[in-house]
Amino acid sequence: MTNAEEARHTSSLDLDAVVHLDETWYQEGYQEGGEAGRKRGRREGRAVGKAKGFEIGCELGFYKACSQTWLFVIKDSITGEGEKGRSKEFGEIAAAKAMMDTTAVHRAIRTLEGIIKLVQDFPRQNVADVDMAAHVQRLRAKFRAVTSMLGVSVKFSLHKSGRISDGETAGGVGELSF
Repeated sequence: MTNAEEARHTSSLDLDAVVHLDETWYQEGYQEGGEAGRKRGRREGRAVGKAKGFEIGCELGFYKACSQTWLFVIKDSITGEGEKGRSKEFGEIAAAKAMMDTTAVHRAIRTLEGIIKLVQDFPRQNVADVDMAAHVQRLRAKFRAVTSMLGVSVKFSLHKSGRISDGETAGGVGELSF
């Protein structure tokens, strides 16, 4: 090849490289961006999953604790033991139980035991074939039913900030009124 032919050949190669340079950089950027997005998505997904799991766990714990307490108070008032050391709230539940007929008391006991069982049976891991949202909805419905039976007004709320302000108790639980 002569110098003129070499120069022409080199310039055509450089021109092809320049023409395809933007496509090359686009493909590299696309692949790097895709990988970075997948990594970030996994991190964000894990963080959201932990936060949502914490919220559901707090709610389930609240339902279980209330149910266990109310079950204890109802059974205690049936046996008549422990009447003296009760707080006003427990007295209110016992009074509500006293106004209920035997069938309603047994229904409340069964519902409370059902809530406790649903909480205990709640899946602790992500399982593809289990509808966790439906499970939580069943729990909420049972809890609303039992609060109605007992004549108790309970409001659960979890504050995202994690801070406790005036009028709130630890865990983000709101008021318990009778």
